[in-house]
Formats: sequence, structure tokens, C-alpha cells
Amino acid sequence: MVEEQETLIKEDYYAGNTGRKIGDFCIGFFGSIIISLILGGMNFLLATFLSYNYQIYSFFSIFQLFIFILFIWICVKMFKIGRKYIAFGILAIPFLAILALLILFGACFIAFSGGGF
Repeated sequence: MVEEQETLIKEDYYAGNTGRKIGDFCIGFFGSIIISLILGGMNFLLATFLSYNYQIYSFFSIFQLFIFILFIWICVKMFKIGRKYIAFGILAIPFLAILALLILFGACFIAFSGGGF
């Protein structure tokens, strides 16, 4: 009985199942985008309906920091429970954003330098 429980605990969640890996990556990637859109929309609506006050705007920047910390906490939690591909999906978004900015910078550099090196 104890040996069976130990093998169940040590067993990998994915166990070579590519469909689970892709599904969890998509859950992390698109789920974090949806959560960001919902929380960012709430932040935008609060900012538009409240009066202009510096204390309120400091709350909105703290709210953005809260969203960032929330995603870090979710990543750590997913790594701990063994669903690492959800965390990889969440972490893929900033890396893709940085990659897109670097590609845009390179295209602008080539365009403004005369098209060649």
C-alpha cells in the first residue's frame, strides 16, 4: 500500500503525454492574457470614473505591481505542484514581448541605416 502511494507521488503528471503539455502551455499563455485583460480593464475603468487625484493614481500603479506579483506567485505554485508547462506559458509572454521589441529595433536600425551594414 505504501509502495503504491510512493509510485503515484513520484509519477510525472505529463508522463510523455504531449497533449497535456501543449494544453497546459496554452492554459498558461492564454489564461494569463485573459486575466491581464480583465484586471487591466478593471484598472482602466476605475481610473476613468474616479477623479484626478495623485493618491488614486499611485493605487493604480500598486495594482499593476499586484498583477505582476500574482503571476509570479502562480508560476511558483505551478512549479511546486508539478504543472510546469502552465508556468512556462505564463513566462513565455514577457520573452515574446522582448523578442518582438528586439526584432522591431533591428528592422528600424536596418531601415534608418540605409539598408545595409
